[in-house]
Amino acid sequence: MKRTRMLRLATAVLTCGLLLTACGKSGVVNVSDKQIGDFKAAYTAGVDGTAKPAVIGAAETQDLYDPAFLDSGFTKTDIVAALTGEATALPNAATTGHSGVPQVTLSDVVVSNCNNAGPGPITCSLSASLTNSDADTTVTYLNSTLRLSPDGKLRLVGDNLSTTP
Repeated sequence: MKRTRMLRLATAVLTCGLLLTACGKSGVVNVSDKQIGDFKAAYTAGVDGTAKPAVIGAAETQDLYDPAFLDSGFTKTDIVAALTGEATALPNAATTGHSGVPQVTLSDVVVSNCNNAGPGPITCSLSASLTNSDADTTVTYLNSTLRLSPDGKLRLVGDNLSTTP
């Protein structure tokens, strides 16, 4: 009986130790470097590919947005419609010279502050620089929120505001 109790205690301690290691000792969930790297690579390819219909209209680009995406009143449905429309219009832009999406490059992508805010989803902060080098060079800095999906992918979730701030 005493040996069974000790075995149960040892199993409980080992299990708790493994859970603390996996989840972080302070309750902070660790998003893996691979998950961050995968998101950064996909996001960079999607933004840098705005001049290519096959990239801007691709399912991989649309998959960067969480189903619950909401940013200044724009939903994922709005973003997907805009990306699809631009992918359709881009071939004509070569002859007309008009494209609705600026040709930009993404740099300095940082994913940080990943945490588990309780029973809800795991979120992270995203910051990056967008550079538009057409007639002049314009750099815009962006900040957004990412959500870790049940399938293990980080996706843009936006600012959760239903109107422009």
